[in-house]
Parts: sequence; C-alpha cells; structure tokens
Amino acid sequence: MSVSFGCKCPERQKPIKDRNWVVFQRYCNHSAFSGYHRTPSDYSSVGCNTCGTWGRTKAAYVAQLRDGEYIPPGIVTHRQTNTGAWPPGQ
Repeated sequence: MSVSFGCKCPERQKPIKDRNWVVFQRYCNHSAFSGYHRTPSDYSSVGCNTCGTWGRTKAAYVAQLRDGEYIPPGIVTHRQTNTGAWPPGQ
C-alpha cells in the first residue's frame, strides 16, 4: 500500500502540536470492502485544514496530533455559519 501525507504549506514548518493538522481516522479505515465498518489499521487519515491536503500515514507523529474534523479551505460548515440554519442564509 503506497500512502503518504504530503502537506507542503507553511504548517509543515511548525512544531507538530501547533500544526493545523487533524486525524480524522486514527489507526483505522472505513471502506466499501468492510461494509464501511471500522477496520483496525496501522494507518491513520490526516488532513491539513489550512491547505486542504489529506492522506493516510503510519508515521509516529500521528500520536501527537489531535482528533478533529477535516474541513478543506473554502468549505463552510454548519458550525461556521453560527446561525442555527442550514443551508446558510436560511
């Protein structure tokens, strides 16, 4: 399995705990092959909420990252609208 997390934005230069990177699948995956059930794995899905890059990795630094929601740049979430209405503007 060839996998990588190749964020090239300035977040990469920060200390790991200060990066805007989140783990959205820690040591597992959910795929059609498993009926979308959680399947343990050596790999985790990591995303950069600054540049939008995401990938799967089994690098040791994953243990230092926070769990969170991967929100690529330009995506507006219900939480960000803060209006209580979805879609925004309603």
